[in-house]
Amino acid sequence: MKSHSKRILIILLVFIEQSIKLTISVFFLNYELPIIKGYISFFPVHNDKYSYLGSLLNYNFGKVLNSMVAIIVIFLIYYIYRFVLIKGRNSNLVNASYVLLLSGAICSLIDRIFWSGSLDYIWIHGFFVFDLKDALLSLGTATAILELIIYAKEDSKKLLRITSIKEDVIFIKELGSFVKEDILKKVKKG
Repeated sequence: MKSHSKRILIILLVFIEQSIKLTISVFFLNYELPIIKGYISFFPVHNDKYSYLGSLLNYNFGKVLNSMVAIIVIFLIYYIYRFVLIKGRNSNLVNASYVLLLSGAICSLIDRIFWSGSLDYIWIHGFFVFDLKDALLSLGTATAILELIIYAKEDSKKLLRITSIKEDVIFIKELGSFVKEDILKKVKKG
C-alpha cells in the first residue's frame, strides 16, 4: 500500500468516526434503538472517564494525562510501524494494522481534547458501549497479532522461542536509535 493511500485512508476513517459522533450529538443523543433486540443496541453514552481503564476503575485520570498518553501512543504506532518496515516486514496485514491503529489513536486524541471523553454509541448488552474508534483499535490489534502469528509460523523456532531480557533491551535500544536518527534527520531537513 502506498504511503499516500494510507494517509487518505487514515484521514477518511477519522473523518467518518468524528462525523458519526457529531451527527449523534446533534440529532440522536437521547435515542435508544435495538439493532439485534436483547443483544445489541444503538445507545449513545458520553464516557467522561476517557478510557476503558478509567471506566473499569470508575476513575477519571484527567484530560491532560489522557491526552498525553494518546500522543505517546500515536508516536509509538508511527515509529514501530516504520521500524517494522525498515526491518523488511511490509505486508498487507502490517499496513492494515498501522492504518487501523493510527486512525483509532488519532480519534482517541480528538475525543480527549474536543469531546472531553468519548461519545460511545453501540451497546453490547451486559458488557460495554463502544464506538468506531474502539472497533478500529480492536481490529488493528487483531491484525497485528495475526501478522505476528504468521511471522512466527514462517520459522517455527520463533513461535516457541522466548526472548531474554537482554534481547528485549537490545530491541528497545535499536528502536530508540532508529527513532532518534529519524527525528534528527527531520530536524536537519526542516
